Amino acid sequence: MTRTFTLTTLTAALLALPLAAAAGPRDEQRTRDARIKVAAQVQIDISRELREALRDVTEGIGDMVTDITRDLGRDLGRELRHLPNLSAIARLGDLGLEHLGEMAAYGWDQDRNWRASLDDRQTKTIAIGATGTLELENFSGDITVTASSGKDVSVDIIRSSHGRTEADARAGLDRVRPEVEIVGSRATVRASYMDRPTAYSVSTDFVVKAPAGTRIVVNSLRADVKVTGIKGEISITTASGDVVLTDVGTIREAKTGSGDVVIKGSTSDDVLDAGTLSGDILLTDVKARRITANTVQGSVEARDVVCDSASLSTIAGDVIYAGTLSRGGRYEFTSNTGDVSFTPTGSTGYAVQATSFTGEIVSAVALQSETGRSLAGTRGPRRRAATAKVGDGSATVTLQTFSGDISIGKKR
Repeated sequence: MTRTFTLTTLTAALLALPLAAAAGPRDEQRTRDARIKVAAQVQIDISRELREALRDVTEGIGDMVTDITRDLGRDLGRELRHLPNLSAIARLGDLGLEHLGEMAAYGWDQDRNWRASLDDRQTKTIAIGATGTLELENFSGDITVTASSGKDVSVDIIRSSHGRTEADARAGLDRVRPEVEIVGSRATVRASYMDRPTAYSVSTDFVVKAPAGTRIVVNSLRADVKVTGIKGEISITTASGDVVLTDVGTIREAKTGSGDVVIKGSTSDDVLDAGTLSGDILLTDVKARRITANTVQGSVEARDVVCDSASLSTIAGDVIYAGTLSRGGRYEFTSNTGDVSFTPTGSTGYAVQATSFTGEIVSAVALQSETGRSLAGTRGPRRRAATAKVGDGSATVTLQTFSGDISIGKKR
């Protein structure tokens, strides 16, 4: 309406010019006054249109910012729920959570210019049966677990103490002690700190060989954790470090606060929960009832996976899913500032909804826009959605990104 009104006014102004030229001398002043009034009205109308356009743009931006903020807060809250369990980590010794700041300042400082170092290596043999539970607790140091054909668990405990003097380094070995506790078929191996470290820094590595059926539980503050060949249930929590699981069974959780999570080969009929705040998640050749993988800053890739349902999400990074779908399953793949790629394998039908604010939607299957029109790809300043139904549409797939592209059915 505003645009039509303005054009009418402009037309009137243009028409006033020949009318003024055709007027006689007596009407000249009156025509000039009318022409001035018309020009003034044109300025008023143009100003009004500009204000209305600016208001529309401002409201549109405000709505977009509101949507982004709401969804970002929801997604961030979901990611934070996947943080490592600090209450479990706090049980790592007698110091407790209240001394973690001092541990960070002293015990974790591996880059300090220590002038003296001492090492100690011990081997513990633990009898907990072929399907017992082994819990490993550590402040700082790498943890490696490998399946073996033996009936008992073997743990190499390697401590490296650094200090300003040899006496300080020796004090580190005296005050950071390995402990082994066995109750029935459950064993706990921990590095226990007797007091707050000040003049030394100690890292304790665990190198474990265990029967394949052993259940493994790891709680650590700073450790790279590697587990290979274990078919018992696995639960990994570390505040900082990479988690790499290869050829394993059920993964209850694999979480780190800062680091990558890599799972290559896992088969179970349970839920797989992987998460990190800063790092990538890579799942390859994984089978589970449900897969949940979340990161805040990093990409999530799931390739050659089989699951009944999945939720992959990131705040800043790409999401890639290439795997089978299950009839009646629900699959959600979300990013805020990255691309989302969905490549289903197998013959299961699915219904997909793809949403992006500013990105392009590219699909190997025919899409329909939310207005019902055929859509091969769309890009624009406002949120737009595209849908498709393949086969019987029995699986439900949701793809969403704010500023990235979406790819459906195209290999990446």
